[in-house]
Amino acid sequence: MRKLILLSLTFLLIIGLGGIASAQQKLDFKVSGMMDMLTILNRNIPDSVTRYDYLPPTTPGGVYTHNPLFGLGSAYLPDGRAYDKKRSYVMSRGIINFDPVMGKEISGRIAFELDSDRWGERQNDRNCMGYWGTDRAGVEIKNVYLSFAVPSAPVPIRITAGAQPFATRPVLNYTDGPGVAADIKIDPANIKLAWYKANENEDFASDDADVYHVNINGKIGTVTIGGFISHYNMNTYPFQSTIDSTADYRSDMTWLGFYADGKIGPLRTTFDFVYDRGKVEGRTAAPT
Repeated sequence: MRKLILLSLTFLLIIGLGGIASAQQKLDFKVSGMMDMLTILNRNIPDSVTRYDYLPPTTPGGVYTHNPLFGLGSAYLPDGRAYDKKRSYVMSRGIINFDPVMGKEISGRIAFELDSDRWGERQNDRNCMGYWGTDRAGVEIKNVYLSFAVPSAPVPIRITAGAQPFATRPVLNYTDGPGVAADIKIDPANIKLAWYKANENEDFASDDADVYHVNINGKIGTVTIGGFISHYNMNTYPFQSTIDSTADYRSDMTWLGFYADGKIGPLRTTFDFVYDRGKVEGRTAAPT
């Protein structure tokens, strides 16, 4: 299945790029986005993820520790001494989308995200535009992708290539990452084939991670019924690690899902069933 998806997407990408070269329509740009500022006031609600700040090692082998002045997690240590205190802070986010559009055949998106995790933060890092004096490294690249219709295809096919959203179902995941996806319409079915590159370590070694995805759905009456399979072929685990590309373990994880959305009588319903399986294996030698 993995080779079939990759070969199909490569073939469609070549055909689609050939069509772009011959396009002579006018290119327009659309701009959209959002901004928000939120004031948070609560009590007895710790952070879902303990926040750490980067400091010089304070213990042998230590790199990260609580910063008692600027850190937030230090007020919610396991002994619970601060669980009866109120806390308040302000946070904000901005998103701006630049969408090039050339008729119905070609479009794309360059999306930026700007965040302040807490106004008054002291780090020069991502999610820190609330620094006093600003001028922080707060602009993040969210999406950069191109989307185009495959010309002369017997059925409607649209290819999206670049750093794009990978969304399966709301109950499972939403991730942005680089890849190629094909949306194919064969009435009454909608078919999505996708390949994403989650991790690329050494180019000369089998130590990367690829994601293969198939999603098929169709409408029956007032209900859309579909199913999907997402397979993560990870030659390093966890695949986020790029520090040691000779890790002696690998894994394969697969998610199978069935879902239904629509209106049954007076009720609007959503149903999801997801099954996951996988395994982690050791290696006797570094990947080659």
